Amino acid sequence: MKLIKKLRADSNWAVLTEEQRVQLMHWMLKENVSFKEALERAREEFGVRGSMSGIMRFFKHESQNRCLTELVLKNNDKSGSTEAERKLMETMTANLAQSKPKAIAELGGQVKLLMEKDDRDIRQKKLEIGAQRRALDEVRRIEAERRRADKRQ
Repeated sequence: MKLIKKLRADSNWAVLTEEQRVQLMHWMLKENVSFKEALERAREEFGVRGSMSGIMRFFKHESQNRCLTELVLKNNDKSGSTEAERKLMETMTANLAQSKPKAIAELGGQVKLLMEKDDRDIRQKKLEIGAQRRALDEVRRIEAERRRADKRQ
């Protein structure tokens, strides 16, 4: 399953500069303008001849790219790839659930894998905690024996 599709080269939105993309996303995310209003502004300020469905696809594409960029930046260490994948899948699942609730079945397998990984992580933590408790109990037992031996002397 492809998570992010590339914008077509002949797309009206592919010609935008990085600054224009940032401005357009700012309008929609920060100023919370509607797609219709953002489309009108883009037509006026950037000379784009886009459509309503086009700006919606652009928004989805840019949102996914931003999500991936944030994940890469937050998890830019050697051990972070699994966690980055997990966060990406959680974000994509949440986005899909909001935009197309009936399509959530598309990610059913991935969600199941995430849940299984969570279960494995929980079991591993429980094993680690159990081992730490046993080690602590052993230290306490040895200290108690030493105190008893000191009292006998």
